[in-house]
Amino acid sequence: MPACITWMTRRMWNDLVRFGDVLFLDAQKRQYNEEGFPYCAFTMVDYENTVAIGSDTIYTEESHVGYIQMIQNTQ
Repeated sequence: MPACITWMTRRMWNDLVRFGDVLFLDAQKRQYNEEGFPYCAFTMVDYENTVAIGSDTIYTEESHVGYIQMIQNTQ
C-alpha cells in the first residue's frame, strides 16, 4: 500500500537538475490543507531568486515512511 503519491512534470525535472544543488522541503500540515491530505514539495531557488518546485507529493498519512518513500521516488 503506497504511503504517498509523488509526481514531477518535465519543467520540475529540468529545474531539479539545473538548480537542485540545495533543496528545501516545503511541508503543509493536514490542518492547513483544504482537502485534508498532507502535502509536501521539494523546492529550490532558481537563477532569478524565485522558488522553483522540484516535485509534489500528497500523503495518505503523515509518517516517516511517507517521507522516506517521497525521497526515494524523487531520486
